Amino acid sequence: MTNFKYLFVSIFAILILSSCGYKVLDKSRLSDLSISSIETTGNKKINFLIKNKIRNNLNDKFAQNIVRLSIDSSSRRSIKEKNIKNEITKYQINISTKIQVNFINKNVIKTFNLSQNGDYNVSNEQSKTISNRNNLERYLVDKITNQFFNKLILITNDL
Repeated sequence: MTNFKYLFVSIFAILILSSCGYKVLDKSRLSDLSISSIETTGNKKINFLIKNKIRNNLNDKFAQNIVRLSIDSSSRRSIKEKNIKNEITKYQINISTKIQVNFINKNVIKTFNLSQNGDYNVSNEQSKTISNRNNLERYLVDKITNQFFNKLILITNDL
């Protein structure tokens, strides 16, 4: 009797799960995108970093899907920690980006709101503090562009 129940449950599970609609993400579809134009507003430094990362990854001139991008980014710096002498020891940066993707061939427009935050230490030397800030901004932009590419892969697989 238990063997019969096990067999019945196994066959039932195979029938149900075999047609679940699962589709593997095809990251090669990302190389089938070409950028016609990129419009930017907001923080120029953040936009420059994001635009370069996107252009490096979506640079196929013979791609079938043509994309127009609109990037609006902002960066906000706030004080995170102070010491006993009321000197700032740590800043927090929040980078928020709104990216609008317009698939020209398919008449589809998608918008992504992406944000990342992190903190950096203040050093005794101003040049070291600026270097810490620049390194953190590059790291946060890398995370934002990775999120963007993951969402773009999901959309291109659905098209």
